[in-house]
Amino acid sequence: MGCLISAECQLLDVLHELRTREFVAALEEQRAQGQKNLERPNWLWDALIGSAATLGRVPCLCILESKRAKYQWHAVESLDDSKLEALVLDIYTEAGVRFRNRKSAWAGKNRRLICDEGGPDAVKRRWLGLPVKEACNYLARFAGVSSKYARNIGMDVARTDFMDTAALDWRLLTILRRVNPALPPIRGKGYLEIEAYARKLACCLRISLWEFDRTLFSKYEALKDRLDIRDKDGGRRRRTMVNCGGKLPNCPYAAPVVRAF
Repeated sequence: MGCLISAECQLLDVLHELRTREFVAALEEQRAQGQKNLERPNWLWDALIGSAATLGRVPCLCILESKRAKYQWHAVESLDDSKLEALVLDIYTEAGVRFRNRKSAWAGKNRRLICDEGGPDAVKRRWLGLPVKEACNYLARFAGVSSKYARNIGMDVARTDFMDTAALDWRLLTILRRVNPALPPIRGKGYLEIEAYARKLACCLRISLWEFDRTLFSKYEALKDRLDIRDKDGGRRRRTMVNCGGKLPNCPYAAPVVRAF
């Protein structure tokens, strides 16, 4: 595996401290819940709606969940595109989703593609029968699904072979580039090289790449402070919350979001 540089050792030491028993137990609950979600026949449609919502910023996911009955497959299957897109736009607006006009249009395109494939359950069965690379390429045909999101959809339901993949968003890339500035651009084969590098670090911690990914994502703010990561202008970013605006005060999904001030 080769010798680790000091910055890598620092990162691993910090991660070891942050991965408390309670945190690891919460990750296990997340994994188990994801596998339960996969059992839903129309899971992929829900996943595409949720995945698009998180592009650019994590919204209040509890609002999406509370509105799921409105956008479930059986409720939207027969809607014309304009009504479907208007419905999704309203839900995205309430949840604070960015770029919602463009993303609501994706819903119509993806619905048509699913119908052409025989419905969400048929699409799910086909996806489950493909190895990781082909499964990612299959999902990449859907509007709004990049290399990152093609992996993340499989990781969210803890599909066994997707436990060795990483959804490389800007948080993970910020941490990894702080540790190793020589990492290539993420475009093309660069994604695979960075993913392989993350896999090496995960092996050093004796955890799966899935756990490594979820830990860096969840603990980004703590890692940023401990590794003394600053913005390019030398300043820091303020951590804010995307929440329900008081509509759902006990929201378990309200997620910390980083915004420049």
